[in-house]
Amino acid sequence: MNKNFFKTDFLNSEDINFIKNELKLNPDFKKISNLDLLLQHEKGKIIFNNKLIKKIEKNLGLKNYIFLNIVKILNPRNTNLKSGWHVDYGNFDHQKKVLIKKNNFIYKIGLYLQENSKDKGGGIDLLKMIYFNSYKNKSFFMSFLRKAYNFFLIRFCDNTVYSNEGDVIGFTGYSYHRTTPSEISDEKKNYNIYFLLTNLETIKDSLDTYDKMYKTNKKDLLFENIKKKKIDDLEISIMSKDYSLMVEHILGDTL
Repeated sequence: MNKNFFKTDFLNSEDINFIKNELKLNPDFKKISNLDLLLQHEKGKIIFNNKLIKKIEKNLGLKNYIFLNIVKILNPRNTNLKSGWHVDYGNFDHQKKVLIKKNNFIYKIGLYLQENSKDKGGGIDLLKMIYFNSYKNKSFFMSFLRKAYNFFLIRFCDNTVYSNEGDVIGFTGYSYHRTTPSEISDEKKNYNIYFLLTNLETIKDSLDTYDKMYKTNKKDLLFENIKKKKIDDLEISIMSKDYSLMVEHILGDTL
């Protein structure tokens, strides 16, 4: 894995307004929870296309990756300036055992349909990682330094990720982050759309854990549950819906 974070422009104002209106006026579109459903809609191809994939590949330096068949369309709101910090993946020992391996990763790829600024909201706050804040270094000393470093950042630093409407932000699933605190009226809704990206090694290790925990043999059918999908001029790998949920369950659920 080459990066913990990136930010890049993506959608123009016309596309942003179109997708916002669809989310406001079309309940079925807002309920979309996986890539299969998203790509059945022409409008879905506005937000998941070869332009997005090329930006992800360029910014993360990835060649071998697999999309989980999960889409999260959120209306985030956080009005508490002091709380909300969390990591999405790797909170428990069995999750950490998978994610600390050198070649394993899970990325959240967020599309933000509004500007984000301090105290006004619209996106995320994120604690920047440096070497001793690496999640993959699990020594006691580094764990202590990581906690002290995070405390310092939260207490004294501006951790807002300033972004424009239509920007894409990618970050590791074990980065400390929160919805940027804001006061949002009923008339104004923020929309954030997330995709999940991992690799074959992480999926194999996750299914090993799943099989041990639930006494199943899901890993035996792994390759039958990875399909190739043509996105314009690119071909990508997407996990089946059921197996995507298993992987996310192992890596991120509070069991």
